[in-house]
Amino acid sequence: MENAVAESIRPHAENVLVLFDHHDPKLRKERRTPGGILLPDDVEPTPVDAIPAVIVAAGPGRYAPWNPSVFLPSECAGKEGKRCWVDNKHSGQPVPINGVEHRMVREQDVLMVDE
Repeated sequence: MENAVAESIRPHAENVLVLFDHHDPKLRKERRTPGGILLPDDVEPTPVDAIPAVIVAAGPGRYAPWNPSVFLPSECAGKEGKRCWVDNKHSGQPVPINGVEHRMVREQDVLMVDE
């Protein structure tokens, strides 16, 4: 299903469409405290933590502001389906697709991508 979304949606410029892990049952992991207590799904990490997500689609990039003839390609382009970590769960705009809330974030909010 995510492949169909990635083919039909192409973000503009340096935007990246992500799906946070807590929305995808396949990616949801059992979370435990160091003492072994199981945390329920509704317990969210604090907003300052890096939030794990999956790249659904990425824009091609943007032109350099200092020289419009220089194109800066997106580092997330071509990495659809890869895990990434987003700076803040409140970053970006919510985008509901097929009843699931995705987020459109700027590429600069993506901290790292799992190769």
